Amino acid sequence: GAAVRDKLARIAAENGRLVEAGRYTDAAGQEHSLALPRGAVNRAIAAPASAGRPLPPRHGSTRVCVARVDTATALRRMTARVGAGRVAALNFANAHHAGGGYLT
Repeated sequence: GAAVRDKLARIAAENGRLVEAGRYTDAAGQEHSLALPRGAVNRAIAAPASAGRPLPPRHGSTRVCVARVDTATALRRMTARVGAGRVAALNFANAHHAGGGYLT
């Protein structure tokens, strides 16, 4: 209902402020940069040491790729490289709300 929508709108607004600031402070008071490392586009990168407490490993490794392509193209390319079942993507778009209605 409206209460959930309002809560999500507050979270989205806070996320927008953090992205605009380019950094955030975690619960322990440590500041983290949100800037992509130089040359990060179209390259696999490792999480920075300041990323916080590591979680117990579920897989031998995790790779993150930032690329200037649409989600479907990226999934096809990555699946061809590493195989089905080893690729994931976040896609917030849908037919009715650009970006999945994240800010609305």
